[in-house]
Amino acid sequence: MGAISKCPEIEPRLAIGVLGSTVAERIVGVLDLLQTWQERVSQRRRLAALDDRMRRDIGVSMADVEREAGKWFWQR
Repeated sequence: MGAISKCPEIEPRLAIGVLGSTVAERIVGVLDLLQTWQERVSQRRRLAALDDRMRRDIGVSMADVEREAGKWFWQR
């Protein structure tokens, strides 16, 4: 997944040439979705790790943090 996020313009073209556009587009779509889910998990963990001062600095309450951090990875 790291190669796709670093060079998104290269990997999909390579896959399209080898697999055909429909299959490659689906593969790229799935990889994008997996990357989005991983980013959500990571961001929610970092949010949950903020101390009181940091939360105040960005203007979120503990209830806001708990609500967001308690979501499943597929939830927006």
